[in-house]
Amino acid sequence: MTDPSCGITQTDPSAAPAQTFAVGGGLTDDGTKFSFSAHQNTHAPASGYAHISSPTAFGGMDAQGHVVCLNQSANRAEIGFEFEKGGIAHLPNARSAVFLVEDNGPPGSLPPDGFHVFTASDFPTIGCGTFGGSFGNVVQGNIVVK
Repeated sequence: MTDPSCGITQTDPSAAPAQTFAVGGGLTDDGTKFSFSAHQNTHAPASGYAHISSPTAFGGMDAQGHVVCLNQSANRAEIGFEFEKGGIAHLPNARSAVFLVEDNGPPGSLPPDGFHVFTASDFPTIGCGTFGGSFGNVVQGNIVVK
């Protein structure tokens, strides 16, 4: 049976882990197709998956893999992922990339959501945190950053 000395205690709501996430999918005005889900809980590594297919990023890119970092600020997020499938045509040794997203509201909002792949690396784990680069307009799809 149940030990009555073991009770359920209420946890202080301020002790709940902070949850940050960025999710989305769609097509940009330069022909980049993307889908991603990135999640960050306090004191835990980022998790999720990303797939980017772009005719313009680094001369052609089709890569997918697990998310390794997420940095969120207001309506923007920077997400890094390691390549598990595919890669970059002109950078055959690249093993990871970072992309930027901007959530400007529901589909059809002005300005539209933004998406941009801005760096690639030969190293397997790339860091997040610089928010560099400009954004391509999302013409189909949606991005949510919380």
